Amino acid sequence: MKVKLGWTQWVILATTLIVVLILYTFGGEGIHGFAFALLVGVMVGTYSSIFVASPVLLWMMSPGQTQKQTK
Repeated sequence: MKVKLGWTQWVILATTLIVVLILYTFGGEGIHGFAFALLVGVMVGTYSSIFVASPVLLWMMSPGQTQKQTK
């Protein structure tokens, strides 16, 4: 299965990651926890969108195919 993202989505993701890394690197001690949590959230959200939501969406779009194949 191939997942195709538009260039604007990659630019938004890259920009978000760059900002979070800058916050973590140059931010004070109070910002480190927030930036780390934000980084984990972005990574988990990206993984979820690509590897979890895509197969679920495909499964929901064609529910009749799985039932026909099992009979």
